[in-house]
Amino acid sequence: MYSFQKVFKVFVILILKNIGCVAPIAEWVYCQKWECCNDKWTNHNVSHLSRAFESELFGQHLVNNIVAKAIAAHVSNDNPSKALVMSFHGSTGSGKNHVADIITKHIYKNGAHSKYVHKRISTLHYTNEYRLEEYKDELKKIIEGKTRVCERSLFIFDEMDKMPVGLADVIKPYIDHHELINEIDYRKNIYVFLSNLAGVNINKETLKHFRNGDKRKDITSKHMEKVVSTASFYKFGGFKASDLILSGLIDFFIPLFPLERIHVKQCAERELRKRGKTDIDITPDILEQIANELQYFPQNEELFSVTGCKLVEKKVALFL
Repeated sequence: MYSFQKVFKVFVILILKNIGCVAPIAEWVYCQKWECCNDKWTNHNVSHLSRAFESELFGQHLVNNIVAKAIAAHVSNDNPSKALVMSFHGSTGSGKNHVADIITKHIYKNGAHSKYVHKRISTLHYTNEYRLEEYKDELKKIIEGKTRVCERSLFIFDEMDKMPVGLADVIKPYIDHHELINEIDYRKNIYVFLSNLAGVNINKETLKHFRNGDKRKDITSKHMEKVVSTASFYKFGGFKASDLILSGLIDFFIPLFPLERIHVKQCAERELRKRGKTDIDITPDILEQIANELQYFPQNEELFSVTGCKLVEKKVALFL
């Protein structure tokens, strides 16, 4: 399919040149049908990102408060001072990958299938610490090559806590305040880091907050940023002693809090509606039964789901 697209594009250009048209017109014709690095295909639905977080993500007020605004400001700026870099941290099932999926879907018309979205998973792509130099060269080529194709690219790095120490520092020049590097502008790119590393620290802070009688939404980004960045820098994994943190190049450290029973029920309701169920089918009793299928912590209080919403889809299937 891709080769056919290339042949078609050349064909269109040749025809338009023969009738006296310029290359931009040929590009426009091609981009009506096939993905291009322009506003038709990128940044196509960013204005609805905040609404999507409110309706599709549960219990994560800091994501709702920060991410949509940060992305909207970045993509609307034709001359940003640097790439946008966001680091999401939280335990299993808190919604890190779900957040990345929502972002991807609202920036790119083709969503995760866009050729301008590039996802690297540490446990798949960077499994051998002894191949560090090889990984560094490969990552440089990926960032440079993909940005050359589209300066509005999205790079997602999953399981940063399992990335070989030192590899993340390769990214530093591309997210720093450089107008051009070898004639390429990297400042319009967006980088998303996902990590479980600070999950334990986030859970402890959230539990302490609850025991003090404070509301979940009263937990501030300023307080949690210190918790997350400190845990990331001093522990193992891709952020350990990283220049990215030392140089202040990560714009936002965003914690995802452990989910309560009410959030598990919201996830269950969303899943049931995805399967065509209506208000008649989705009763408080069925949602309670689904929530009861999961495990909660601390043992005596059972405030938070051990696996967040990760297992909800499978549990819902038991009640259909």
